[in-house]
Amino acid sequence: MLLFQKPLLEVIRLLIKFGTNASAMADLATKYVELWLEAEKEQFKLSEKLYSIDEPYRSILYLRYVRNETFEHISEELHYSYRQTIRIHGQALKLFSEK
Repeated sequence: MLLFQKPLLEVIRLLIKFGTNASAMADLATKYVELWLEAEKEQFKLSEKLYSIDEPYRSILYLRYVRNETFEHISEELHYSYRQTIRIHGQALKLFSEK
């Protein structure tokens, strides 16, 4: 799930719960802004973490999880074999989790 989708789903959940009451709508708008800011902070942290990783690990994670590319497309774009792409992806995940 993309980071911006989480606050939107929370807003929809709250809208269903509270209906169209004006006070509830104000609370809902406030909650949405709070959730959106929280998601933005989290996305910034993840970006910093991603860019602290060396190439080609960074590119593979970026293409896979930011641009939602398939491993086939990633291997073509980076000129690696499919198997090599999978292997580097595994190493990239390990590096990312260690940061």
